[in-house]
Amino acid sequence: MGNKIKFNLMTRQLKNKKGFALIGTLILVFVVSTFAIALLTMTNNEIKSSALQKAAKETFYIAESGIDHAISYLETLGTPDFPNPNYLNEVPPHYIDFGNGKYKASIQSAGTFSYIIRSEGQRPWTNTSGKISKNIESKVILENFAMYAYFSDMEYLPAEFGGGGNNKIWFYGDDHIRGPVHSNDRLHMAGEPTFDGTVSSAWVNSTNPNDVSWEAYDAQTDPNFNGSPGFKGGVDEIPLPEYRNISDPTDENSLQRIAAGSFDLSQPNGAYVPDDGSNVTDGIWVKGNVSTLTLGVDAQDNSQITIAQSGKTTTIYTIETPITIPPYTYPSGTTLIDEYNTVTHNHIYTNRSGYPNGVLYVDGNINNLKSTTTDGGLKGKLTIASDSTITIGDNLLYNTRVNDPNCFNVSTGTFPDIPDTLGLVSEEKIMIANGAPHDIEINAIIMALGDSFYYEGWQYNMQGDLTFHGSLIQDQRGPVGTFNSWGKVSGYTKQYYFDDRMSIDNPDIGQALPPYFPTTGKYIKLYWKEVD
Repeated sequence: MGNKIKFNLMTRQLKNKKGFALIGTLILVFVVSTFAIALLTMTNNEIKSSALQKAAKETFYIAESGIDHAISYLETLGTPDFPNPNYLNEVPPHYIDFGNGKYKASIQSAGTFSYIIRSEGQRPWTNTSGKISKNIESKVILENFAMYAYFSDMEYLPAEFGGGGNNKIWFYGDDHIRGPVHSNDRLHMAGEPTFDGTVSSAWVNSTNPNDVSWEAYDAQTDPNFNGSPGFKGGVDEIPLPEYRNISDPTDENSLQRIAAGSFDLSQPNGAYVPDDGSNVTDGIWVKGNVSTLTLGVDAQDNSQITIAQSGKTTTIYTIETPITIPPYTYPSGTTLIDEYNTVTHNHIYTNRSGYPNGVLYVDGNINNLKSTTTDGGLKGKLTIASDSTITIGDNLLYNTRVNDPNCFNVSTGTFPDIPDTLGLVSEEKIMIANGAPHDIEINAIIMALGDSFYYEGWQYNMQGDLTFHGSLIQDQRGPVGTFNSWGKVSGYTKQYYFDDRMSIDNPDIGQALPPYFPTTGKYIKLYWKEVD
């Protein structure tokens, strides 16, 4: 009896232990299952999140491709400064398929030579809208040769100066270039020339890639590269402009046609301001050689351009303040053309509404270009182009410079507030005349596409300083003086100042550039940002 009771008790205890074990097992299974479900959920969410991030990044790249496509479109236009580029401007704008998605982009003018590009990228997604969207905005500006204080394609003495095209031209100890410098050729240094901006060269020694892109004159050569960075060798070559024809009369975008418009180019020698009978329609077009071209202002501070040719002198006034030439008073907002016959001493006056477009084209040589303190300096923005030689006979000053000699001196981080800009473009050469002043100052953006910028008396005449505020661009570097181990022997010492208004960092660079000045044809992104 007693044994039976013990057996029953033991059986009951064993059953209780099995029950506890079962409950424990169930709890453990529940916990493990819950953890597994949570883990699977987290993994699934991470997979979805990772996929979403990847899709969002892809969508961003799709939108960025829209920006790049719009830039490529602008670069294929060939002619800068389109106020309203016709790029995907249909209403509503259509999308372009790209990869797993599509984009649509728009271009809007943001001032001369600059644009705001907006692009929306889309790709399919499993959300309520069935898509992911990204919107990007970028401001771009047309890269311009004026962004360099000095630019050249070749660094050898031109054959016309007896160099046979092989003699090197050197920067030497007293030279001071205050701005960016670039050459597609190897640069040559002697003494301790100073460069305040970045100096870059596209030259590479094909047999020795480690060879430096500038050559030392001797063991004492020690140029001061003060830019940040100071010197960059082996950079990409920058070809001289193929994006602005200068003289082709059949190209409506050439500088000649921009000045002349639809004007008949078979006219006799003279200076012309095309019009429609009432309004100025284009620029200033000059047929034949010019003996003297003077840029200045009149007594009322209106811009005054005087073009002297054989037998006649034409003066063109851009009237902002009315002027009186009895018996008439000519109103503001008009252009007055005074044709003076130097043989008969007769004047013919023509007055038209509006102003020229800022391009003066000469189909011939300009034998003496000047804009001195006495003349009053150039007022406004002007590009002078010629298919032949442009000779600078005296100072070329801005009206702002005449009125304020310190106008180029600004505090750090600001840009000069100068409303005047001169561009000189020659399909041949631009030179300083033998009879130029001992010290000469030039305010201009100069481009010699077929040859060089040089001083006519570089070998024989001892001159002072050539002070240059602007940019110098030339196909082949021309000489302005000579030197030896003891210093300068002849010509000018270079004091080149970069016109900071042409800096890529200037938000108003488009407004500062000379009208229709040739460009690299490439666009630079000033910024990009993601927008709502």
